[in-house]
Amino acid sequence: MASMTFTRPSAVMRMGRIEALLRTGDKTVYEIAEGVFITIRYAREYVAYIHKLRMVHIADYAYRTTGKGSTTRTALYRLGPGIDAPKPAALTPKESQARHRARVNLDPDLSERKRAVRRALRRPATPDWAASWVPRKSA
Repeated sequence: MASMTFTRPSAVMRMGRIEALLRTGDKTVYEIAEGVFITIRYAREYVAYIHKLRMVHIADYAYRTTGKGSTTRTALYRLGPGIDAPKPAALTPKESQARHRARVNLDPDLSERKRAVRRALRRPATPDWAASWVPRKSA
């Protein structure tokens, strides 16, 4: 994608809308895209540009749940110049597992499904006597 110049009237208008939206509070790029009615790709470009101009700064990082249920940390942008918040360290495998277990324990259906899978894996496989007449494949 060619770099944007942000000098066209429509780009200036969108940056004004982003600024007005950020006056209401800290927002992620996804919330900015939804609030200004632009794609996430363009919202990232606009935010990167106004971040470079020091009009916004990263105030904090928030968890965002994707459609598949996984979570990622996303920057929360705040209007005005300032020092960017440091990006938090990644979760250790133990912390990630604890978060997953807590999420599973909150949902009774998911919890029961996990227990059923665990029970099925513990049981040894037994041959089906009704299908004993079927010849086995030889390797």
